[in-house]
Amino acid sequence: MNLINFNGAPLPASTPLFPAGHRGLRYGDGLFETIRYRLGEMPFLPQHLERLLAGMRALGMDIPPSFGVDFFEGEIRKILPEGDHARLRLSVYRQGGGLYAPESNAVDFLIEAAPIQEPESKIPQSGILTGFPVSPTNLSPYKTANSLPYILASAARKERNWEEGILMNPAGRVADGCHSNVFAILNGIVYTPPVSEGALAGVMRSVVLQQAGLQVKVSPISSADLAQAEEIWFTNAIQGVRWVENFEGRKLKNTVWHEFFADPAGLWDNKSPITTPWINS
Repeated sequence: MNLINFNGAPLPASTPLFPAGHRGLRYGDGLFETIRYRLGEMPFLPQHLERLLAGMRALGMDIPPSFGVDFFEGEIRKILPEGDHARLRLSVYRQGGGLYAPESNAVDFLIEAAPIQEPESKIPQSGILTGFPVSPTNLSPYKTANSLPYILASAARKERNWEEGILMNPAGRVADGCHSNVFAILNGIVYTPPVSEGALAGVMRSVVLQQAGLQVKVSPISSADLAQAEEIWFTNAIQGVRWVENFEGRKLKNTVWHEFFADPAGLWDNKSPITTPWINS
């Protein structure tokens, strides 16, 4: 996987692309999506593009008429052979110079790919990461190129030898994981925090919210709730739905997770459209 796609042109991954004054470099003026490429298919690509375009509108970026599922599927296939397993990153950046006020709202797009292995479904250790509050804003639902709280929290997680950790909002309630959404089961009920708590509007979160037979309550989750949770899951569009074995020294169950998500093929092969609002809920 030695190619990238920049504005429709396949190029060697080592190709220099951006000048020093590029807005993505200077200000993080951009958005991105991380997409699973599995056995020649891109699960949930329509949802990824729905969120990307919503984020572009929120940032006041121009949206080219070509930006759609068929267009990006074709652009991705320019740099990937059939059958590979890969992690894709689709980024859009605002073009032009200027200081904080942009001179243009036109965009560049960049597609990158990296090989991945099938993820483990179990997260052995996890806990709360304090000192990295995620503040809810109107941009919280989107994957912006401004990720410092997640970078710092991920460094702290790595020091603890955890695969994931939970970030709280300034009110002391659950916002997100370092690179996942959070679900917790209390008294047999599955909860996940709303986007208004600072949570990313995750694509895999949207899939779980619509999982047949699974009732999920979108509601704030406190640290006290986590201390009593029977199960805790982390979800993202690369690793799927993963369960936590030990949370801050307490052993958890995986009964409900096993019933609905133990078969990864059933998750990734799910082609049901998301029919419920999810980006702002």
